[in-house]
Amino acid sequence: VEYLRPSAPRDMWCGIAALLALGAPIATGLAARTSLNRAVHATLAAVLLGLVGAHVIGSAQMLDSPAKVAAACAGLALALAWSQLQPRWAGWRTQWLPVVLPGTLTALALLLLAAPPAASRLLEPVVSRPEALALAFPHEKHRDVNCLVCHHNYADQTGMGSCIDCHRTSRAALVRSSEATFHVFCRDCHVARAADAVKHGPTRACSGCHH
Repeated sequence: VEYLRPSAPRDMWCGIAALLALGAPIATGLAARTSLNRAVHATLAAVLLGLVGAHVIGSAQMLDSPAKVAAACAGLALALAWSQLQPRWAGWRTQWLPVVLPGTLTALALLLLAAPPAASRLLEPVVSRPEALALAFPHEKHRDVNCLVCHHNYADQTGMGSCIDCHRTSRAALVRSSEATFHVFCRDCHVARAADAVKHGPTRACSGCHH
């Protein structure tokens, strides 16, 4: 149920939208006998690729490094460019608007998503939650990590409250929501430890931390 709330991250909603929209390009492609149907099909296909790219990049389930993200974005952008060069689009009076423009905008958006700041914004909730989602944090399983890795406030004296309570305030220094901050911080640490073949926390399943 939490995945379907407005407070779910943007990347999840992109995945849901892509799943719901999957049938539209198929239906318009099968019925692409008129120029209008083909124009709608080309536009929907570009939007679908953009939504899939945003979901995969934001979730970081398969693309867990900047190089993989850049390669995936470039691959999707090339697929869009290749489709626009097909002979079936030749001779269209309205080629620019239904085919070239959506494909170009989607390709540019995918390339911009390869930048780390853009990817982290996909983890922002669509609507902020009034309270934090229940979180299980077994402190005893994190004792092999330097305390200051998480408790930076001990060094820079930025506060002595709990991590979540502090990061849910509206201080100007906090450029990201608490959800996006901890999803990036905790997940990246878990992924890095997994790559080093050492004991690590959840890297994919949400229920590993949110019971």
